[in-house]
Amino acid sequence: MQIHRTLTLVLCLLFVVFFPALSQTQDTQKGKVVRDFGEQVLRKFPIVVCYKSGESGTLRIPPPEIYLQRKANARTEAGANIVVQYSANFPNAAVNAFEYAVDIWRNLIYTPVTINVQANWSALGANVLGSANTTSYRRSPLFPKFPVWYPQALAEKFTGRNLNNNEPDIMANFSSNNPNWYFGTDGRPASNQIDFASIVLHELAHGLGFAAQVNIESNNGTLGLESGGTRNPTVYDTYVADERGRFLADTNIFRNPSAELATAYRSDNLFFESPYVISKNNGQGIKLYAPSMFSRGSSISHLDQNTYRGTRDALMTPAASNGESILDPGPLATNMLVEMGWILTKIEHTPINNSDQIDKPIDFRVRLVSDTTRNFNRFTVNLIYSEDRFRTAGKTEAMRVGANGEFSFQLPAPNANKEIYYYFSAKSPEGREIVLPSTGSRLPFGFAVAIDNDPPVITHTPDAFILESTDTLLVAATITDLLGVDTAYLEYAINDQPLRGIPLFDLGDDAFGNIIAFPAGSLTAGGTLKYRITAIDVSSKKNKAVSPSADGFHTVRIEGFGQARASYENNFDAPSDDFFGASFRIEQPDGFSNGAIHSDHPYKDGTGLTSVAGYSGSDYIYQLKFPIIVKNQDAFIRFDEIVLVEPGDPGSVFGDFEFWDYVIVEASRDRGRTWTRLLDGYDSRANNDWLTAYNRRIVGNNSTTVGTPSLFRPRIINLLDRLRPNDEVLVRFRLFSDEAAHGWGWAIDNLQIQSGVVGLDEYLVSKEDVKVYPNPSQGTFAIYAQFKKNVKQLKTVVTDLAGRQIYADDSAVKGLIYQQNIALPQLSAGMYLVHLYIDGNLVTKKIVIQP
Repeated sequence: MQIHRTLTLVLCLLFVVFFPALSQTQDTQKGKVVRDFGEQVLRKFPIVVCYKSGESGTLRIPPPEIYLQRKANARTEAGANIVVQYSANFPNAAVNAFEYAVDIWRNLIYTPVTINVQANWSALGANVLGSANTTSYRRSPLFPKFPVWYPQALAEKFTGRNLNNNEPDIMANFSSNNPNWYFGTDGRPASNQIDFASIVLHELAHGLGFAAQVNIESNNGTLGLESGGTRNPTVYDTYVADERGRFLADTNIFRNPSAELATAYRSDNLFFESPYVISKNNGQGIKLYAPSMFSRGSSISHLDQNTYRGTRDALMTPAASNGESILDPGPLATNMLVEMGWILTKIEHTPINNSDQIDKPIDFRVRLVSDTTRNFNRFTVNLIYSEDRFRTAGKTEAMRVGANGEFSFQLPAPNANKEIYYYFSAKSPEGREIVLPSTGSRLPFGFAVAIDNDPPVITHTPDAFILESTDTLLVAATITDLLGVDTAYLEYAINDQPLRGIPLFDLGDDAFGNIIAFPAGSLTAGGTLKYRITAIDVSSKKNKAVSPSADGFHTVRIEGFGQARASYENNFDAPSDDFFGASFRIEQPDGFSNGAIHSDHPYKDGTGLTSVAGYSGSDYIYQLKFPIIVKNQDAFIRFDEIVLVEPGDPGSVFGDFEFWDYVIVEASRDRGRTWTRLLDGYDSRANNDWLTAYNRRIVGNNSTTVGTPSLFRPRIINLLDRLRPNDEVLVRFRLFSDEAAHGWGWAIDNLQIQSGVVGLDEYLVSKEDVKVYPNPSQGTFAIYAQFKKNVKQLKTVVTDLAGRQIYADDSAVKGLIYQQNIALPQLSAGMYLVHLYIDGNLVTKKIVIQP
């Protein structure tokens, strides 16, 4: 029975364990997606706005009763601590009113984590009084719903900790060009004034999660936030229903995107519904603002104007009127936020670890924690567990209530090897159910009980080299064990120094690692770093494994640098030690007539550990020993190459998750500590011939096509696009490989770095002897060149600004005049580069294509 290690997620201060087969996802985000504590965070979404109605009113709604009672009794405790950071130009007169509104919210919601607000005073659009939203959304199986997105502050409430280094959780903007603000706190604006405290109260509600993520594009409505090509709703979105009680987030009814969603958004008939809010609203849903003219950032994110205007629930309608003050969110908006989680009861659980104690009973324990009660005697808490991953119905056991909200159940000793998957369900006396994890049987907790006599298995590939300028090195390994790893550590030494030890931390997904820090000057070229990895499992026998062996070491050579050069040139026809790296070499494979830089053929799949680019995979690197001093002109790298690496999904671009394997050329200004890409990474799609060749022979997931010299294509990179004159830089070639598929690889020949142009004066009086006309062009243009001497070989190449080849031609030159007509009617408008290789020397001209 193979039992895998587990993925760690966080709830409050507790660590919760899942089996990887149940918990791993491939969700990422076009734009920016990062991972924190096993959660996912998304920071790209529209903001919610509040408008001035242009009307006047006399409505006066005082602050909520709970706020007034606490103030009257001089009670200082509140349910939330809210800290505001004001922009430098924020008026002092407005701060007191802002803090007044903040103090109201402090008494209406509960969270153990400080809510940080950034308040900006800025020019907004016409009739816009304010705008606000959460600064990010997060999701986790440990939140009440999954894979639902929750606003930042609410996610922090669920986890019980700050998750963004105390950066703002809410971003709120207020109009600096509204001349009629009333900054008092007595709720008595003049008939031509807008009560500022009321608007702040309104905007903070949006920041707390009172916001729908909906839009209409090309008459198709969208709902939720996109991640990896899939849209999932925010918590607010999950409660939006039509007049028939059909929830818009139910993709079995409403496709996403769809015209049906667009129709619903314009229907004037949408409601916020749940059993709780319906019970608090006389058996009805709460009507939302869904006008026939959809307004992004306003529609669905407010209460209905016609229904609630002039009532105690008017604050969260979409437009504010002069002369009104509404200092209470109202019971409807408050109950909506309560439903979303701002007042809740939650289950806390310390997960059960894997064990080899098959003859001992298993204790399940949970604790209920509530924002509003300490008496849980009337709550019902059940354990639901399965021994077959819930392929069949699980068994339900009532848990016994104890003191301080604790509940427990003891399962008899299994007396055999078993995997047990489980989750918990708790019901309040009012019938509200809480499930932990929220995914229930789809993504439960899990642990194993089994006899374990085998040591862990350590999988690790050491780096081939490190630079003498290296100050830190991440050492990571995949470590698997039947029951799990208890302890992992690294012992290392530089040359013959005494061994030092550091722990290896659990990075998730069976990965363990830590960073070795090297004091300045401790690494010297020609030296060696040696280390070994030890892992001990959780069994009572403490089985131990060592990589590479108990008396051996992994070794990594330390490389230095040569003298900086103004240029470099190599056709690799002779042996060279100008480069160092791994999985590359200078060689002449079968079928090639001369030498070149070649990656492994085929290149290896990635190991699955994190690469230098932050993705799961491996980097294969070949680096020039000599720094290059960047010139102030003619600062080109050019080479011929073959790229047969796994192409990304159609439409994917560099940086997307679906942009799989790639090659890239990079430079470092700081002797290898950080690297700058000289162009975006690219794959076999960069040239149609490469892509055709890659796809010609696919066996399994891999391409078995072998590269041939006929596939060489030129590449030109302008160093001045990313670097400055006189920068002294290292240059390297990097091939990134993920775990899934591979091909023949990369070959690089005829490398010239800022060289070759010195010979142009033998052929041209000046570069102006090469002309491209007409310029601009509509796709048909001519190249004219007049030479001083005969040209043996002339090659014309047209590329886009990213270096992708569009046209190539080898032409004979008769006499001293060259003229070539080129027709490329398919080109889209933009700037392109025309490169002329004149007996190996390069002249580049720009041409503009107009529609």
